[in-house]
Amino acid sequence: RTWDRQLVVSHRETVFTCEFKVTDRNVLATGSYDGVVKLWDVTRVEPTDTFAPDAGVVYSIAWPSTPDDDRMAVATSKGRVLIIETGAQRKGAVLHSHQLHSGLVY
Repeated sequence: RTWDRQLVVSHRETVFTCEFKVTDRNVLATGSYDGVVKLWDVTRVEPTDTFAPDAGVVYSIAWPSTPDDDRMAVATSKGRVLIIETGAQRKGAVLHSHQLHSGLVY
């Protein structure tokens, strides 16, 4: 029940997606109707970072499978796919924003 409580407290709206980082299973990313992406330390059950890319509702998140890649892909309700840096140097930076769809992207 700890996770339920933390998710409710940390996101203002419904969480639509959660994905473990492929190369580090102690990192979980969650995306929500509130348009926020959060990174979690699963060993402490606490959010470590919060990104609000202003791209609409976050419907899905995907991590790369290569060990040295700290980017994530985020699909949104505004038809955008964002590539967000999660590494230390440019944490939270939107590296690419692709507007290839006219509607929702899941």
